[in-house]
Amino acid sequence: MCRSLMGSKMHTQAIPILHPDSQNVYTKYTKINNLISNKCVISYSCGVVIYSTNYKITIVDNFNRYINYYMFPYNITDYNGYTRYKPIVWKGERISIGSILAVPCDINNLEFTLGFNNIVNYSFYYGYEHEDAIVLNKKLVYKNLLASLELNITDINLAHIYDNHIELLVYKQTKTNTYLYI
Repeated sequence: MCRSLMGSKMHTQAIPILHPDSQNVYTKYTKINNLISNKCVISYSCGVVIYSTNYKITIVDNFNRYINYYMFPYNITDYNGYTRYKPIVWKGERISIGSILAVPCDINNLEFTLGFNNIVNYSFYYGYEHEDAIVLNKKLVYKNLLASLELNITDINLAHIYDNHIELLVYKQTKTNTYLYI
């Protein structure tokens, strides 16, 4: 998304692009706070990390119990986008209660990185007004830097009838939105 038109609280509603950059203009909502702490994987016990991958983090707590935190690689959000978690802990690291173990792909260095820093012109240009942003960099289009991922979810209900045939009963296309910004 174009960061220049977003308000400071709209960071939590934005769809992340595939290759985000750290932002140049910082607000008080970019740091880890209560708005985005529920998106992170947080530890519920003290212990030592013994296994850390993109799919699972295993911790041995003080009572020698193994605690597994599973991170599903692609969680579908309410905007038909995806959330991919990245672990920020290493094997052998000692953690405490409330430590952040993994962050979503839209957080980098514990700050929001949702968009791409681009140059936008806000003046009149051949009849366009200031609401219509004009991209001044060709690299955005040629390298496809503003692309995001959209998942189409389709529900198909099948029924098995008496002659070993499968019958399609209901075909329902769920609500989808296109989040491909080029």
